[in-house]
Amino acid sequence: MTPDKTYCMPKKLLFFAAVILLLFVISCQKSNNKTNTNELEGNWAFVSSQIQQVTQNKQVGPGVDTLAVDSFNYVTTNNTGSVSFTADSVITKGLGYLVSTTHYQFGYNHGQLTHSVSGAYTMTIPPGNVSNSYLYIQKDSIYCPIMTFCAQTSVGTLPSAPGGSGYVLNGDMLVITTITGTNVGSTQSGVTYTTSDTARVVTTLHRQ
Repeated sequence: MTPDKTYCMPKKLLFFAAVILLLFVISCQKSNNKTNTNELEGNWAFVSSQIQQVTQNKQVGPGVDTLAVDSFNYVTTNNTGSVSFTADSVITKGLGYLVSTTHYQFGYNHGQLTHSVSGAYTMTIPPGNVSNSYLYIQKDSIYCPIMTFCAQTSVGTLPSAPGGSGYVLNGDMLVITTITGTNVGSTQSGVTYTTSDTARVVTTLHRQ
């Protein structure tokens, strides 16, 4: 394993975080029939998102035990756009931001660190508009059992696993916390390849 083979990951990783950032822009094959009051309804300005993200690529087999770890931790800047919640729909208008962070990568062979790499990385998420449905659960969470994250960039669209988000409303400030991830694997010639993506995204909105 060498740094050159794995350091091409940042764009894919940052896009994974970008689509997670739009968790509240979800497609859900249910409507909201809850009787409790939906306190999210209204218009909100996008303030920022703090994103912690780790991707691990592991290979295990006869004589093979390698692991490559890529990580990011950043707060978005140059934030633009707004989010509107109705009873069962969420609409973003012009939501975009800038990522300026450091990409860290670590390589392991049979549990021993073989290399570490870090470098500055910048990526712009252009403003976009999305409208979809969501399910309001109660006064601390939203959920969608069937959902996709739809952010259009040059690398396309990535799916997510089913899940939800918790939120805290304090006056005019709304903080939505999402913990999500994917895990895929395959076996070829006796070697098992596993890729896992995990992220914690804390998005802050301000009531307009």
